[in-house]
Amino acid sequence: MASIFLIGFMGAGKTTIGKGLAQRLQKEYVDLDTKIEEHIQLSIAEYFHYYGENSFRKVESKVLRKLSNEDKIIATGGGIVQCAANRQFLQTQPIVLYLEAEADCLIDRIQQDKTSIRPLALGKTREEIKALLAQRLSWYEESATHRINTTNETPEKIIDTIIERIKSI
Repeated sequence: MASIFLIGFMGAGKTTIGKGLAQRLQKEYVDLDTKIEEHIQLSIAEYFHYYGENSFRKVESKVLRKLSNEDKIIATGGGIVQCAANRQFLQTQPIVLYLEAEADCLIDRIQQDKTSIRPLALGKTREEIKALLAQRLSWYEESATHRINTTNETPEKIIDTIIERIKSI
C-alpha cells in the first residue's frame, strides 16, 4: 500500500490523527516537518527566520518526494499546498486526506497549543489567520482524495471515519 498523506491547515489535527491512524493501521508515522528539520539541521522557525518561506518551500518539496515511496502515514505541514508542484504531486497519490475544520475552531486550537511553534501564525490576528486559511482552502480541496471534518470530533471518531472511507482502496 502507498503512503497516506494528511493535509490541512495548522490546528486541523494532522499530528494527532496521524499518530493514531498509524497505530490503528500498524504503519509508521512520519511528521514531514520533523524530517525537514533533520534535513536542514535547524528548527523550521529558525530556517524561516534565516532563509525565508520560499527557500523553506523548496526544501519541503524535496523531502516530500523523498518520503513518497514509503508505506507510511505522513503528516504534512499546513503550507504544503502553497507550492503548485506539491499540489500536482499530491494529486497523483492514491490517498490524501484533507483534515478540515471551521476557522474559529482552528484558531482556538492554534492559540491553545503551547507545544508547537507556527511561524506563519506568530503575532497574527484572527482575521489574518482566517485570510491565510481562505487563501489555501481551494488548494487543500484540489489536492485531496478525501475530506474529513475534524470540528467538534474526537480523534477516535475521526480515525474511525478515515478507516471506513479508505478501507476499499
